[in-house]
Amino acid sequence: MKAIFRIFTLTLCVILLTGCHTMREQRTLVTAENYNTICDMAWTLQTMTLDGVDYDLKETGSFLQFSQDGKVSGKAPVNRLFGSMAIDNQGQVTWPKVFGTTRMAGPEEAMKLESSFLAALPKTAHITRDGLVLYISSLDNQTKLVFIVLP
Repeated sequence: MKAIFRIFTLTLCVILLTGCHTMREQRTLVTAENYNTICDMAWTLQTMTLDGVDYDLKETGSFLQFSQDGKVSGKAPVNRLFGSMAIDNQGQVTWPKVFGTTRMAGPEEAMKLESSFLAALPKTAHITRDGLVLYISSLDNQTKLVFIVLP
């Protein structure tokens, strides 16, 4: 009986390791040339790391939308946001120092998350994409945001 259990356990480990190996990320750097591949979709924020501190934002409804002309709009945990960004042929991203937002008040915790979200974006320098997942991160990876788009 122990031999069967060991064989089963080893087989399961091989299957899991093989599956993990074949499911590696295939991230593509977003540049000026392929920027249109992230446009006109609502990218919903899932997680964020700001200066090494992790935040879970799945339940906040926060999202970003990119338009062909470099405009960025969306929703932070409480308020709508708007601004612009620029991206060059090497994938270097430039954000405005401050995003415009509506001026609604919300619960204190949501307002803190919103401040962190709005502070994180200008600290990032490049965008990569892996299918329906968008990664926006700083050069040192101390600030990163992960978004998904729902099909």
